[in-house]
Amino acid sequence: MSRSGALTGAVEVDVDQAVVTLVGDVRAAELPLLHSLLAAATTAAGGVTVDVSGVRELERSGVVALQQSATRLRVEGRELLVRGASPALHDLLRSAGLFDAAGPVRPSAPSPALLGALAARAGSGPTREVLDAALMLVVTMAKAVIGNADGISITLPRDGQYGTVAASNDVVLAMDRDQYDTGQGPCLDAARHGEPFQIDALALEGRWPAFVPRARARGIESILSSPLRDGGRAHGALNIYARTPSSFAGQETDWAHEFAAQASTVLTAAQEALPSEHLDAHLEQALTSRAVIARAQGWLMHRDHVDADTAWSALTGLSRKTSRPLRDVCEDLLQAVDVPATGPGTGTHGQ
Repeated sequence: MSRSGALTGAVEVDVDQAVVTLVGDVRAAELPLLHSLLAAATTAAGGVTVDVSGVRELERSGVVALQQSATRLRVEGRELLVRGASPALHDLLRSAGLFDAAGPVRPSAPSPALLGALAARAGSGPTREVLDAALMLVVTMAKAVIGNADGISITLPRDGQYGTVAASNDVVLAMDRDQYDTGQGPCLDAARHGEPFQIDALALEGRWPAFVPRARARGIESILSSPLRDGGRAHGALNIYARTPSSFAGQETDWAHEFAAQASTVLTAAQEALPSEHLDAHLEQALTSRAVIARAQGWLMHRDHVDADTAWSALTGLSRKTSRPLRDVCEDLLQAVDVPATGPGTGTHGQ
């Protein structure tokens, strides 16, 4: 049992799961204790359950800490669930994308076993079915990480025309079809011209006059479309939709470009007709990058007692200053402080 001011906490860890029990008030002053409890819990190989039945007050900074841990676990194919929330806390946690363990809605997360399943299904080489399954995994990962997204899809040319090969829900499929039917929209322009598009308010958008009214009629107000590249040329797009204006800040935009790069890696591997085990390795390497970056961001939050945006800005700023890839910067940071940078589906050992 650990205590810090108004908060008391404990962690029970076994091989398959961990339970964090919180009692008292979760305020900014108690964040170091909360971070240490969550770090200890993630050493379990499975998911993490946070019991807040004894929590009276939960400040926004505590919610952010839970969100960050949930994001890291989802990237690794695991889950963070919350149980025992009072009605007031339940609404707060739900609005932040954190769900009660007893509730009916749980965020989807890819199983680490899916990578092996893709290789098994590949047979003698990457088929269209395997390629689409791999791209669907990228969509699932992106949906788990980009909390403001209401839907995500991937557009590729197939049989002489553009089509959706992976989508998180039916609304996204309809949004994409509206672009194909009208011949205009950000996903098509991203796919055709290799340029990213960010629309913060469709109500103010003057481009794509045939598409925009259809999108707004479906309740969509913000869109991010990032081009996919195959051998250096534009070859599709990753599309992210949201129902509220200005849903995507700098961090979400960076996430979108990184997941588009991951999807591009899958396309390139398939185009080169790599053996199935190489396709699996390429995909796993791309997805592992996200876990490394998330762990470095979480460690900075814990060390400097800052929020997710501040930690993200520090990492991307260092990447730009040194002209080095963000993953390399994060790996160096984790190695310097002796924090293992583990990949999807493996346990973590510190923050």
